[in-house]
Amino acid sequence: MRAGVVTVLVALLFSSGCAARQNTAGSDGGADVMTVTVPPTSEPVPPTHVPPNGPCAVQVNLPEPATTPPSAAPASGHTPDVAPHNAENNRWKVRKGLSPEARQAGATAAEKIKQPLAALCGAGDFALDPTRKALADQGFAGATVRYVRTPVGMPEPAPGVFFVFEIGPTCVLGDLTPGSLRLFVDGHTGENSCIEPFSH
Repeated sequence: MRAGVVTVLVALLFSSGCAARQNTAGSDGGADVMTVTVPPTSEPVPPTHVPPNGPCAVQVNLPEPATTPPSAAPASGHTPDVAPHNAENNRWKVRKGLSPEARQAGATAAEKIKQPLAALCGAGDFALDPTRKALADQGFAGATVRYVRTPVGMPEPAPGVFFVFEIGPTCVLGDLTPGSLRLFVDGHTGENSCIEPFSH
């Protein structure tokens, strides 16, 4: 069973708005979290090519397989000091657990796309079409591909591509930024989607 929910803002992706949040366990045993929203289409286009600077660091993050949650503790009669409907209003933030089979499907997909995406990253290619083609060539033609959102305070858009696709109940998502490729496997949000609209 997962530990308590830890929320980390991925500043390179999205600097404001709400997002889907979850615990994930990195392939190196560490923990990492991706916070995801869909950026508005009016964002300026960032640079799509940067000078190559050697191989990119690759990070694959997998969640722990879902387990049966423990029974709820008996009510104590104490009323938590929270806003009305707080739990309902924030339920979308919690990712659904994955069965071992669904987790493995995501891990297999991440392994398939890792090498072609790492090649784009290493070449300094952060345009949308090459990323779409790399994913389509591995069987994921329906992937959503967007530029990363420019952090608040940064005068110019930063190069980077965000992508996400679904395999049944499994979400595979990640980002390409200069020097780094990150891949995340997790379940749907409480609203049964892999990403949240920017309006959240």
